[in-house]
Amino acid sequence: ALGRRGGSVEQGAGPMPVEPKGFRRSPLLEDSKTRYFVITSNVGENVVKSVQHSVWATQRKNEQKLNDAYRSSTAVILVFSVNRSGAFQGYARMRSMTGRAVCRSDPFSGFGRLFNVEWLRLHDIDVAEVNHLRNPLDDNRQVGFSRDGQELAHDVGAELCRHFDIQIFREDPESYEPVLDAQPRMELPPASAPPQQQPLLALPAPGAATPQGLAEASPTAAVGAPGGCAAPPSGLLQPSGPLQPNGPLRPAGHM
Repeated sequence: ALGRRGGSVEQGAGPMPVEPKGFRRSPLLEDSKTRYFVITSNVGENVVKSVQHSVWATQRKNEQKLNDAYRSSTAVILVFSVNRSGAFQGYARMRSMTGRAVCRSDPFSGFGRLFNVEWLRLHDIDVAEVNHLRNPLDDNRQVGFSRDGQELAHDVGAELCRHFDIQIFREDPESYEPVLDAQPRMELPPASAPPQQQPLLALPAPGAATPQGLAEASPTAAVGAPGGCAAPPSGLLQPSGPLQPNGPLRPAGHM
């Protein structure tokens, strides 16, 4: 029997990630007191806004479990997926309790209570690459079928996030850095430290075919954001046109 923190891998359903020579695991992901949650969004633009402003807002039903995890763990890692995109887009660290964001303006137009997040990785990982992972905290379902706010067993969450790390290392091993627990909880990341990411593609106008990626990465100097929100770090997403998520989405529901 698997414990609360244990994970499950479906034999024959998919490859385990091969760690390239020179790859270093992220200590924060390996910490046994780090907890993992899947965050899904109906609107890809909201994920872009989260990266720009270093905030997120979740459904009220998710708030207590996220806050409880934040109080009791080393770190809370949020793995993001745009609904029906067929991919996970990256992972971020929860940096405050819900309703305690430093951002005074609301990029999500009042959907929920804002909280600070620190984006750590941006990279598309196809669900097919990770659906060999099954979550014992969700009736042993494949991770690609996770609902918004679903907690992942520690081993499952760590391996899922390791896929992002390995892909980024393979693309640019010289600039890859493992994720450390280097900052106090309530401290926001400096504007000069963007998440490591793949080159993201510009999205077409509504109705056009959508490529993978959320927006074009356009390195610019960080500037003060309105309303006290965290400024977009240098090299972070700076979309200049209409945005569209990765694939058709269900109308209504959550973000």
